[in-house]
Amino acid sequence: MSNRFQNLETVPFADYMTRLNSKDFNQELDVDFSLVTDLHSYCTQLFEKLFSLKHSEIPDFLDYQCNHSKNAMLWLNKLEKLIEVNSELFIGARNESRKTKLYTCIEFKRTALKSDGLKQSQIRPNTKYINAQAEERYFSIKETRENVEKMQTDAEKILYLTKEIFEYESADIEMINHKLPVYSGECKKYITQIQTLASLKIQLEEETKKSKVQNQKMEKIRLYGPLNIMTNAFKQMMTDVKPSGLPYIQNKIKDIALFICNNFEDENGNSISKETVQTYLSPNRNDKDPNSDNSVKL
Repeated sequence: MSNRFQNLETVPFADYMTRLNSKDFNQELDVDFSLVTDLHSYCTQLFEKLFSLKHSEIPDFLDYQCNHSKNAMLWLNKLEKLIEVNSELFIGARNESRKTKLYTCIEFKRTALKSDGLKQSQIRPNTKYINAQAEERYFSIKETRENVEKMQTDAEKILYLTKEIFEYESADIEMINHKLPVYSGECKKYITQIQTLASLKIQLEEETKKSKVQNQKMEKIRLYGPLNIMTNAFKQMMTDVKPSGLPYIQNKIKDIALFICNNFEDENGNSISKETVQTYLSPNRNDKDPNSDNSVKL
């Protein structure tokens, strides 16, 4: 092993350990697993291979590695990241061209994997699970559901199912399994299910947010002084007639008393008696008003 990659920054490849004891080894297209003991040594051997390959051999190398990885797309993404975090190792005209070639081939391979999609990544299901057969492909709702479950977003799932509906309805169907439901109909039902669940999820989240807001205990305002000073201010606004011919506040005494009790507390942090507040607000109980020196002038 050369020393030029000793300071290589590693990237976590998920399944490299499963290849250590594999008897399936291609000397031209595989890393030297006899020198692999941990993640760093695996990444190092990958770089050794990347720098030893001819430019024309890079596509074959990527094909071989992807075919022997449990998740080809993930391995490809990790390889690209490995090159990115160690880009300083490609300094020099020849190495820069190698890096460009690697990036280009990785992108081509990624595009090929996406275009092949989930159809090439799975083994053909048992005939009893195939809803219909066309000249170019088969349609299996069981397989389609498995594919959808691997997708991350509802939009991606609905797009995939919609394309499946169009493909089925435009295909020249040669065989229909009458023991299974119509493929396109099941796809439409699945779309409805996804949309309904998404709508319910949004509704539940909104109700949860409302519930949290309602359950939040609002901190009351503490009064550092006699209660009747504050209630008298409300009383004046409820009884004194203004130029408009109406008082500032026209609510009932019991409503104002409830508002005060819900929003204020005494200087010791204790709740205020609603009955006491109603008495202080009563226009017939002027004896409970504060003296003129302490009252609030509105």
